[in-house]
Amino acid sequence: MLVGTSAFAQFSVGAGYVNSKNTYSTSSGSSKHSAPANGFYAGVEYSVPVGEIFGLSAGVNFEYLMSKDYSLGGLLSGNFKEMFLNVPVHLNVGVDLADAIRVSLFAGPTFSYGLSSKIEAGAGGYTGSLDVYEKSGWNRFDVLVGGGLGLELMDKVRLTVGYDLGMFNRLPQDSNDKLNRNRLHAGVAFLF
Repeated sequence: MLVGTSAFAQFSVGAGYVNSKNTYSTSSGSSKHSAPANGFYAGVEYSVPVGEIFGLSAGVNFEYLMSKDYSLGGLLSGNFKEMFLNVPVHLNVGVDLADAIRVSLFAGPTFSYGLSSKIEAGAGGYTGSLDVYEKSGWNRFDVLVGGGLGLELMDKVRLTVGYDLGMFNRLPQDSNDKLNRNRLHAGVAFLF
């Protein structure tokens, strides 16, 4: 059975644009959104169909974000750069519109691990370069939950757009405040 499944499975290589925002919520109930950080992602994915309509996919990708004059409610300010290793796992539901066109919806978690998060200029009175994970104790691990829309053309190219909401607080456990990451992503993948 597994041999037959692998005959229909698809491997893809893709890249795309990412727009990410952090939402900072204080214990008093007020919240602020950061300036957006823009960047890209690149990675691979393996998709396995489960019947005519459904499918499962999993992948791994590298994400790089940067923002000039980044500001987050006095918590951080300056030029900001972040890198993540992401593992998306999605359930897909799709239909063929024509012989060479398939449209699909996808949803599921993306497990994200922060590789680096650095800010240059100022952070809470600090000037210079600051590694946020090491100096501020931010949490590196997050689970982003979301979904999106995909369009496959000629069984060779897949265009996607999606949105994810971060579920875990990025601030240290002893903090009463919360910091969550949300992101919009759009990309193209080549199917093999």
